[in-house]
Amino acid sequence: MRTPWGNSQDRKSYGRGFNWVSTASHGGFMLTVPAAYSSLTLAAISRGERWGKYICFEEDCDASMVIFECVKTQGDFAPDSKAFDQLRKSLSYWRPDYLIERGLTPDPEAYAKYLEGKEADRIRDEHGPIVVAAWGDWAKAPMFPVDVPPGKVGVVLANEKYFLLDSEDYKQNIVVKTIDKYPSAVAVER
Repeated sequence: MRTPWGNSQDRKSYGRGFNWVSTASHGGFMLTVPAAYSSLTLAAISRGERWGKYICFEEDCDASMVIFECVKTQGDFAPDSKAFDQLRKSLSYWRPDYLIERGLTPDPEAYAKYLEGKEADRIRDEHGPIVVAAWGDWAKAPMFPVDVPPGKVGVVLANEKYFLLDSEDYKQNIVVKTIDKYPSAVAVER
């Protein structure tokens, strides 16, 4: 079976037009349009990916909506189980808009991480001063514009500017890593 993720290597059917497919590297649920409309809410359907006669829900982020809504796919995800709580946390991180549309409250911690990620995306989209890659003191030119000295970390920003930071400074637990949060930052010419 052809899928948005490549040719399927394995398929599990949950009924006519309702399948879980696996490829060499990815997978997810594929439902025909009629199967989707008879099994899922409009909140889930609107977030699926239309692919020919199918509505698809990839395994990393979107399949959780199908599992959340369809008892026949839940397996170990009983509504009162620890696994089901993990499912709700996953949705709170990847698809909180889906939960909110359904009138459900996202998990506060996972939702906060989602919002931090959205803020990072916004800054990155503006080519702001967000750190997008880092190298340790093992990095030598030309991997980084200069050899990264011991005790330092080399970073590149979304706007393609390079800096050296103290390694202890870089170890801070900062979710949205913008260069202004590092007092030791020194610009490096490319």
